[in-house]
Amino acid sequence: MPEGVYPMNKKLSAVLLALIFSIVLTAKPANAAGEAVEFYVDPSQILLNSSTVPIGFKFNVTVMWSDTASPLHEAYAYQVTMQYNATLLNCTNAWKPTWDNTWLFYGKTIVGLLSEYRVGETLVGESLLGVSSASSSLAPIAIFEFEVLTKPPEGQTYTSALNINNIDTYWLDFDLNEGPIIKTNGTYIIPEFPQNIVLIMAILALCFVSIILSKRNMYKTKSPHARVNLAI
Repeated sequence: MPEGVYPMNKKLSAVLLALIFSIVLTAKPANAAGEAVEFYVDPSQILLNSSTVPIGFKFNVTVMWSDTASPLHEAYAYQVTMQYNATLLNCTNAWKPTWDNTWLFYGKTIVGLLSEYRVGETLVGESLLGVSSASSSLAPIAIFEFEVLTKPPEGQTYTSALNINNIDTYWLDFDLNEGPIIKTNGTYIIPEFPQNIVLIMAILALCFVSIILSKRNMYKTKSPHARVNLAI
């Protein structure tokens, strides 16, 4: 080959390589502006009956990851900080559903972060290891166990936000940038049912049962006479 062709080919190859690279980058799908992942508490409301629920009663809530973007967001780490009224509730346990195949990081190599407990708030989080990330349209990411510490006096209702809408709840992408997020709280409610109301309801229930039983007895006593008259 004559001299002078090589520089031309090298230049052409560089241009083609740059063009291909540009096409690949352009073709890479991007999340639509404004679309965010939602973290929400499930169930959204815990309503307990103080007349039947004892002090020390425990219940769970799950924080869910919900993503409606197209394509889905890619997560590398997340943290959920649950804040609550520590005079009404105590968070006795908190964990990630690592056994659940719908968990956001299921099957991935993880750091294995431990939950952190403070007065009135508990932190649950996890991070991936390596170069992979994870995505899901709907996935559980944290479970919190609460214990009832007290019940309201007569005529009152105790409520507490199950608050995840704070700066310590977030998720990170592969570059460790915070992703767009909506944080939806839950609510804990325990009203006091006066004992006299419970007693009245019990008496009314007994009266209702007595009426039904008396009607059945009347029917049984009348039935033989009805059959005799028909025979005549």
